[in-house]
Amino acid sequence: MEKWKKQLAFILSFVMIFSNYSVLFANENEHTENHYMPHESVEHEYVFADVDNIQIIDPDLLIIDPERASAIQERVNRQSLENNILTATMGIPAGVVGFEGDYTINDPNEIVEIVVQFATPPSVSLRLMQERGIPLARNLPGASHETQALSAHDAFMQQLGTIPMPLSQGQVEVYSSNHKLFNGVSMRAPGSMLEQIAALPEVFAVFPSITFHTTKCRNSRHSGFRL
Repeated sequence: MEKWKKQLAFILSFVMIFSNYSVLFANENEHTENHYMPHESVEHEYVFADVDNIQIIDPDLLIIDPERASAIQERVNRQSLENNILTATMGIPAGVVGFEGDYTINDPNEIVEIVVQFATPPSVSLRLMQERGIPLARNLPGASHETQALSAHDAFMQQLGTIPMPLSQGQVEVYSSNHKLFNGVSMRAPGSMLEQIAALPEVFAVFPSITFHTTKCRNSRHSGFRL
């Protein structure tokens, strides 16, 4: 009797295990069927170029209007020249220029009248540079062209103050300034200071101050102009 009880318990255990596996297998099949995505084959159509039959255009067959080409080249050259003029002072400094002949300085202590041209272009040039997309000389966001040009004057005066002055302070004098068509100052200084002034970061060139005389007209009150 005891033997039959053991056999019956074994059979019941086997039946229970089989039943559980059957349920799991059924659930797995259902899960697989629900998530099965049928694979769709995609065909790509490629168009191959017929290299052997490509027609190459002969450059000699291209028609070019000589007059139009010449006009375009002339306009490009003129614009390039104008851009070079606008940005000339932003390049390599010219230094001390024009002190030859009648303007030769023989005595370093001699007080001479000079024109100092700044590296920062004048306000009119700055406006034209902005219209043409040329980078401006100074990065002053929101500042007007006039403000940018005048900022060079402040920079120059600060830099000028770093040069050791002669014993007599009255020997150095800035008596005129411009910032619209020409950006710079006219000043008096000893001849020995010209190279030092020309070496300042804001200075592009130092010229002698020259007075140009014109023929005096009856209705004109001016007989000359000065640089």
